[in-house]
Amino acid sequence: MGPYELLEAIGRGGMGTVYRGRHRQTGQIVAVKVLNDEAASDPIHLRRFEQEFWAATHLSHPHIVRGLDFGLEQGQPFLVMEFIEGQNLNLRVKKQGPLPLEEALRYTLQIASGLQLAHQNKLVHRDVKPENILLSADGRALLTDLGLIKDLDANLSLTRSRMALGTVNFMAPEQFENAKYADARCDVYGLAATLYFALTGFMPFQGRGTLTILEKKLKNDFVPLRQLLPTIPEEVHTVVSQALDAAPGKRPSSCVELAVPLNGVWQTCGEGREPVEPAKLLVPSPSGSERRVACRYVSGVEVSCRQFQQGDCHAWNAEIQDASVKGLRLHLNRRFEPNTVLALEIWDEHASVSSQWYVRVRWVQEVGPKKWSLGCTFSRELGEDELNTLLAGKTTQVTNDEE
Repeated sequence: MGPYELLEAIGRGGMGTVYRGRHRQTGQIVAVKVLNDEAASDPIHLRRFEQEFWAATHLSHPHIVRGLDFGLEQGQPFLVMEFIEGQNLNLRVKKQGPLPLEEALRYTLQIASGLQLAHQNKLVHRDVKPENILLSADGRALLTDLGLIKDLDANLSLTRSRMALGTVNFMAPEQFENAKYADARCDVYGLAATLYFALTGFMPFQGRGTLTILEKKLKNDFVPLRQLLPTIPEEVHTVVSQALDAAPGKRPSSCVELAVPLNGVWQTCGEGREPVEPAKLLVPSPSGSERRVACRYVSGVEVSCRQFQQGDCHAWNAEIQDASVKGLRLHLNRRFEPNTVLALEIWDEHASVSSQWYVRVRWVQEVGPKKWSLGCTFSRELGEDELNTLLAGKTTQVTNDEE
């Protein structure tokens, strides 16, 4: 897949397969997620794949698996993530039994801090469950599989009306009705259900079939934690019961509200370790005053431009009007809507090779009859050498601009 050698399959799902891979030049070990043919031909699945990559590259957090690369190999989409040496929480519990209270709370607090960052960026995971929490060898829990993530600011229409998305045992009851309206409280519900499973080894709601489980969820019909674990602290019992309430308004409204009482219990579980202050769960979003000023180069480089979700079916000629390490402005005779992912390609006739970059459209402006200017951001911030390669030395002046 592109510059990556696939070594072995390490996971399979309905949309594709995850491989342990290695970069041919650097030797870096990575996880490569490859869509299967059926999913790759479905525009909605492909758009979710793009959304997963965008979230993984833009949510920089020690407890969220990082996205590294994104590309196409003969029309086959693939996503490259950091490789985590370890196992997921579901396998850990099934192989070794329920977790000690200290360990279960530590992992829950770590994932809560990652989810809080996502929510502050108006992203909802919608599929928080033990299988999507990786446990690394150094004791970290990392949230992965952002394929169902919802951007609350974008109207991408990736969820059909009255469509349920998620995993039955861990998804909030309102997601059964219509996943389109899921908010942060759905992730709070999924994280509480995951903590319940980590502590007991049991699903909080059990039954044969989706309808039976949903009925129990709507009635709050689950065995309380203290009935299974009589010695569990009252604060943990209470916050889990509240977070699993069928009524979203009765749950903690945020991951911070869920985590603060759990953090208080966690700090009393052991000695000799550095405590985690509740304030550290509040990961601030960048404000306008904190944005780094980037050098913007005026250019005239021509590129081939195509919409990623349409594969290689059609390409348009475009001109890069100006660019920085964070984004660029394109001029072409085709309108693309905001949030569209575009693949830009430059062919080097002398070297007989092509270079490719991925950008997301942020704004569109009509500049003439059937001519548009598109403001785009790169899938990741480029290095200065990469920007020089893209612009091929064709710059006429330098300006400063805040992206």
